[in-house]
Amino acid sequence: TPYPVATVEEFEDDPEVPTADEIEGVRRRADRYREALRVLTDSPSTQPPWDTDPVLFSFEIAALLEIPLEMKQSLLEIRSTPRRFELLREPPHPRTAARPPPSR
Repeated sequence: TPYPVATVEEFEDDPEVPTADEIEGVRRRADRYREALRVLTDSPSTQPPWDTDPVLFSFEIAALLEIPLEMKQSLLEIRSTPRRFELLREPPHPRTAARPPPSR
């Protein structure tokens, strides 16, 4: 059986970065979220620290979120770190995000 082969094109996020306040706000929410997951899953109490690079930090959070794969993929595809932080500050609730708006 042949192995899958792909041509990979690396790219960087856009050079803009979120403000220190935005990063800290998301970090506080991420800490609470990760702690809640730890308690719910009865995981060990020691957690690795978040990455200090805002780009990598935003990907760590996106990967951690318990949301539908389509939503997670859309977060991971965004090339603007500030935009990713904006969405991570108030991620849509998975139960309501997939629902169409109510018809009138």
